[in-house]
Amino acid sequence: MTRCAKDPTCIIALLLCSAGVLYGADAAALVSETIPDNTPQIAGATYKQTWTIKNTGTTNWDTTYSLQYVSGNAGCNHAASVLSVTVAPNTTVDWWLNCTAPAAPGTYREDWKLLGPSGAIAMGASGTVWVQIVVAGASGGADAATFGSETIPDNTTEPAGAAYTQTWTIKNTGTTDWGGGYSLQYVSGNAGCNHTTSALTVPIAANTGVNWGLSCIAPSAPGTYREDWKLVGPSGAISVGGYATVWVQIVVAASGGSDVATLGSETIADNTPEAPGASYSQVWTIRNTGTTTWGSNYSLQYVSGDAGCNHTTSVLSVTIAPNASVNWTVNCTAPASPGTFREDWKLVGPSGAIAVGASSTVWLQVVVKAGQ
Repeated sequence: MTRCAKDPTCIIALLLCSAGVLYGADAAALVSETIPDNTPQIAGATYKQTWTIKNTGTTNWDTTYSLQYVSGNAGCNHAASVLSVTVAPNTTVDWWLNCTAPAAPGTYREDWKLLGPSGAIAMGASGTVWVQIVVAGASGGADAATFGSETIPDNTTEPAGAAYTQTWTIKNTGTTDWGGGYSLQYVSGNAGCNHTTSALTVPIAANTGVNWGLSCIAPSAPGTYREDWKLVGPSGAISVGGYATVWVQIVVAASGGSDVATLGSETIADNTPEAPGASYSQVWTIRNTGTTTWGSNYSLQYVSGDAGCNHTTSVLSVTIAPNASVNWTVNCTAPASPGTFREDWKLVGPSGAIAVGASSTVWLQVVVKAGQ
């Protein structure tokens, strides 16, 4: 209280806070960046890192919010970047750095923090955002690769003895063009694929991608099967996005089918602000990644929580074949009092509860703001 003794505004703020008045909360999430970690840069070249940051709190951001340098040496301008626009909750803003890559070869990183009136604001699980680049040596260029996508996600269910193809999209993020001296080579595992080394037959320039495919036949016995493969160039193995290998991992179901599900998307992200008493709907898109067709004996059932939703069990009225998706909707009314509210729901089939991805439930979590 000593620091507020001569400041009426501060005294009023403290009294309101002690009375339970809520001012909102600062929260942020990193949505995207233009320069992924370990992007190669030519010595002395100019580049620009742009972070798209989302205001996931309940307070409007204004000129009292800024992005400030913390540490590092990736050649960027270290002047604080102060907001010149208002960023409302649930909207995004682009913050960028103009940089010049250092002259000496090496890996360089800079960290920056988001600051508001209450201090530093974490962005997701991290206290900072950063740019990390690799400056290649003067001769020969540098090999680097990142993973783009794959056609068979981990733990995809395959029928015993079925043919399938795994295709990885890998991007050349180095400074050397890839050619016939680059290949994908088998390392270990037993997912039923052809283990012949796959060498490039076309040139892949820096900053372009290539699709590498494996032809496979799922094993006949039920179980989980994985194979690892490595990218190899003239200088040896090349990590792909920080990993020594890429891999395919499948699940062969026992006869009679299996129930597996994954979450595709949801309309209400965690900690979405809602006005007291407002109506809203959460829609989960859930994919049938098992081998059994879902029908009217599958349902979404309330487990626990208090986010103001209708807790009636939602039973399927259509059939959902393997590898197809269904939208499950919960209609809700936000609670009248301020706070954070969460509800959990479970997917249930004839054999019982079905995990959705790695979680036993799906959920919605909203933040009810005071004074709305």
